[in-house]
Amino acid sequence: MHRRATARHAAQVILLQGRRILEVGNKLTALSKNREGSTVMPDLTIDGFVDDVARRSNIDPAAAETAVGTILSVIQQEANPSTVTQVFDHLPGAADLAQKHVVVAGSATGMGGALSSLAGKVIGADAGIMVAAVAQIEQTGLTLEEIKNIGGGLLSYIKDVDPALAKEIGDTLPGLREHLA
Repeated sequence: MHRRATARHAAQVILLQGRRILEVGNKLTALSKNREGSTVMPDLTIDGFVDDVARRSNIDPAAAETAVGTILSVIQQEANPSTVTQVFDHLPGAADLAQKHVVVAGSATGMGGALSSLAGKVIGADAGIMVAAVAQIEQTGLTLEEIKNIGGGLLSYIKDVDPALAKEIGDTLPGLREHLA
């Protein structure tokens, strides 16, 4: 009787371990498929991302496009080229959107342009770009809170896809999180 109980227990343990191994294998297979395309959501393009941001934030899609494109332009101008390439590889179409919404320090009109120019001269080009980016996005009618939510969503997506890349962006562009995320 004791042998049967022991054998039954051993069979249950083996079956349980087999199920766990199968679950781990399935998870690894899913992860490897995700890593092949270097993204968690390999079908996501910049247009899909912008549409998702607009829908989730309940804002005009054109405003969401301007905000995301402007933030990508800041990353393109201020981060190192390899970082920019990695970010743009994760979001097909991002380079085109960044080019469509180029940020130029001191180019904004009114108070935003004056502050951008002054910030660029006093604090450095990074600050000038950030102020110009905020002014450029605010022209769409988005509030600072909405801008930060959109920027935070973009950085969160990058972090989900590649945590080291998100950290590199944060380390390289500390003003990005402060002003745009």
